[in-house]
Amino acid sequence: DTVVIQGETIGEGIQKNKYNIKGHDLYVFNLIINGKRVDSVKAREIVNEYNLKFVPILDEDFILLDNVDDMITYADGKSQICDTLREGVVIRNYDKNISFKCISNKFLLKHNI
Repeated sequence: DTVVIQGETIGEGIQKNKYNIKGHDLYVFNLIINGKRVDSVKAREIVNEYNLKFVPILDEDFILLDNVDDMITYADGKSQICDTLREGVVIRNYDKNISFKCISNKFLLKHNI
């Protein structure tokens, strides 16, 4: 089997450590086995078995909101990683292999991005 793990490293010395953690940590956001991406819920289960962290899943049955303004408001919120604003949310549709990231305006303003 060929296994590919994609993730993001956060922590000291990385993008100004916006999550204010000591050391470094890896959060997996994709698991690909034999060329096929595993859905996020199953991927979280698999990587957790190997003591790896998966990015927080906010809603397993999310329904796209009516407009962009509502999506941006949804992106604003508290991080599940630590006590700070979250960067935003990633929305995925595995049936159509579509994903996009919605960035939090509050996060952008706080970090002067």
